[in-house]
Formats: sequence, C-alpha cells, structure tokens
Amino acid sequence: MNGASTTGAKNSGTNIPVKNLKSPLKAGSFLINSVLIIDYDETTVRKLTRMISLNCKHVEWAKTTEIAEEKLKGQAFDLIIIENILPDMSGLEWLMSWRGQGLVSDAIVMTRSFDLDTAIYAMQAGVRDVLKKPLNVERTLKSLEQFSKLHLRPLAPHKYIPLSQAAAKTGLLGNSSVMRALRDKIELLAKQDDALLITGETGTGKESAARMLHALSERATGPFISVACASLNPETAAAELFGFVAADGSIKDGLIMRANKGVLCLNRVNDLAPQVQGVLLKAIEEQVIRPVGSPQTRTISVRFIASANATLSTATLEPDFYHRISALSLTMPRLSERVGDIRQLAESFMAQFAYDAKMPALEISEKGANLMAQYSWPGNVRELKNTVKKALLNQRFDTPFDGGTQETKSLIKNHALDQVERFHIQDVLALTLGNRAEAARLLGISRKTIERKCAAWGV
Repeated sequence: MNGASTTGAKNSGTNIPVKNLKSPLKAGSFLINSVLIIDYDETTVRKLTRMISLNCKHVEWAKTTEIAEEKLKGQAFDLIIIENILPDMSGLEWLMSWRGQGLVSDAIVMTRSFDLDTAIYAMQAGVRDVLKKPLNVERTLKSLEQFSKLHLRPLAPHKYIPLSQAAAKTGLLGNSSVMRALRDKIELLAKQDDALLITGETGTGKESAARMLHALSERATGPFISVACASLNPETAAAELFGFVAADGSIKDGLIMRANKGVLCLNRVNDLAPQVQGVLLKAIEEQVIRPVGSPQTRTISVRFIASANATLSTATLEPDFYHRISALSLTMPRLSERVGDIRQLAESFMAQFAYDAKMPALEISEKGANLMAQYSWPGNVRELKNTVKKALLNQRFDTPFDGGTQETKSLIKNHALDQVERFHIQDVLALTLGNRAEAARLLGISRKTIERKCAAWGV
C-alpha cells in the first residue's frame, strides 16, 4: 500500500479501502511516511485512514498487539496510533514494554476515558498526544499536523528537540503523598470553571499544572493561551487583550478572543499593572469584552487561570481583582518537599530528552540519585530538568551527581547538603566561565540567588 491512490489500512491481508472516501484535508497539509494503527474497532480505523489518506504514504492496521509486533519485526513506522483498551492488554502498557526494547516510533493514544492517571502514564510511555474517542476530526488532524512538523524538523548533532506539550507536564509525576494530593486537587479543580490562582516558587511547574487542568477539563479541545503579564504594556494592554479596530475597519482579535472556548493563563500575575487589572476584572466577571475602537461588545467563554511565584494578597493586587482571580486556588509544592519523587522525575526527563534527541540515555547511579535527593534544588523541577538536559548533551553527569568521586562519597556520609549545593553551583559557574547570568539560566534560578549564595561563600 504505497501512494495516496492505493492507500488503505492493511491488517494481515485484510484491506480497508479508502480511495472512494473523501479526505478532510488537502494533500500536502502534512506528510507522514508510515503509520501503524493498533485498534480492534474497524469503524475507528476507517475514520482514521480516511483522515490521513492523502497525507500518508503507508498505513497499516493491527487488530491486536500480537499482530502489531509481527509487523514491527519487518519494518519501522514513523507513528503508532494505538487504542488504550485492547482485548489482550493496555495500549500504554504495551508501549512501555516496547520502549524498553528500543521502540523509537512516536505514539498517539486513543481512549474513551481520559483521567489524570492516564495522562501521567502516557507521559511515562513517551506519548506525543492523547485523543479522546469518538475522534474529533479537527482535533485529530491538528495533532497529526503537529507531529509531522516535529518529525520532519532536522536534527542537529548534540542538540535536543524541544519537548512536546505533554512532556512539558512531567513535573507533575511522582508517587509522594504531596503529589498524590496535588493531582487529586487538580482533577477536582478541572471540573470547575471559575477563575483560579496557582502559587508556588519559581520552577515548581505552575504552568504545567495549568495545562493539565486544561487537558482534563471540558475545555480540552479549546485553545490554551499563555501570557507573560510583565510584557503587557499598560498603555497598549487593552488592545493586546481585547483586540482593536484596524484602519480598514476590521476587528483584530486580542489574546482573550484567541483563548475563546479555552483557557487564558496569566503568568506572574503579580507583575500586572494596576490599570490592567481593572480592565481585566470586567472580562473575568461578565465574560464580555469590547475591542478598542469598537462600539460593539463580544461575548466570550474563557476560563482565566493566574499564576504567581509569591504569596498574593490585596496588598500586592487590586482588592477586587485579587478576590476574583483567587476564587479557587492551588499551591505547588517545592521539589524539596517531594524528595521521594526526584529520581523518578530525573529518569523520566532523561528518557524523554534522549528519545526526542535520538541520543543514548544516561543511567542515574544509586549514589547519584542519593545526592540528588539530598540537594536542595532552589530552582525546583526546572533546575532538575536543566541538570538532566545538560548531562545528556555532555553525555555525563557533572560532579556531584555522577556519584563517582571520593568527595561526593564523603558528602553522602556526612549529609553535607550545603556543600553539595555549593559544589554543584560552582561547577556550573566554571562551565559558564564565571558568567552568573548564564549559570542562573542553566540552574533554573534567579541571578540574585546565585549572587546571594556566592557572597555567603566568599566567592
């Protein structure tokens, strides 16, 4: 089955002809060389094959994982689209098993039941996306088009490809009681539609939590628009948020309308100018906006999620605005409060980075894991992620996390946590030739934090 004219889904000699079925996309909207669909439901397979008939050179179908394994012995596929609930086993369990055997194909999972546990398991299995059944044509095609763009992006030696949206959420992995409670609350908050305030230190995963809330909510098929509040100029904020009437009389959509039927995430809301808080308040309360220069109002349906890396109050925000955005709240824990999750997180980041960059993953030694657990991680999950990324690119963990030197052994014995932290920061400073701004970026902490620690150490 090669070429669009003969494209069909083949299942050990059983063809599903699609040449007479109209594809919803024009040829060339995206291009995928080969796809393996694993699903017992012939109706779903027909629908999927019809969607990609003009944009995929080769599609095959397997009713079971056993048939899929036979097909994989003879050829490789760019993309595997798999149903999670199969007659013989879970699709995610099968993917996890085959990842361990070296499967490098990208994967998209289909499921009728999508909850937080499924989302987390999907991340661990290196899944690009999760599609809810019955399949929505627009949502499915968007996912395939995004995969195509990422897959066709050329790989530069020793560089990584940015993680997909799903992998960016992996800071929510972990089996500690703190994380289990957090995930339970996220699942509960996802069922609400009121404004929400997420607080936590830098690098704890506030936007990841916001994205997970969006993914688990009824707005999951709508857009997720993230805004850096500090970048909103008080003089032009109204036009940026609400849109404006252009010179030709047309209305240019603002950020809020772009987020319609979805979520607008206000990052670092504590940086929002007071006058901007005022214009946003009405939009949040009444779900109505008026583009700048227009006499007409526009009705919206947007959930507003705000985040801040500091404790907010009416002293830092306008009282009415503060009370409105904090109708619901969520606090992100520091990484040091979930020490038991650190190794799992590090291994998950390493597996995902290595898979995306097509580089060999590094093994995290027992001693290295112990040192990671003892380190305070002032940059939280972001710093851990940057540490793992740097190790992959260099194909080695820098001391103290390599677990191999006499100095690190004594640190474990004496539990000299401050020394471990100092050793790590000084090592990064050496790597950046003393550039503290660059070191702060690599560590995922602020330059002020480095300045303060270096002053305390007399460096």
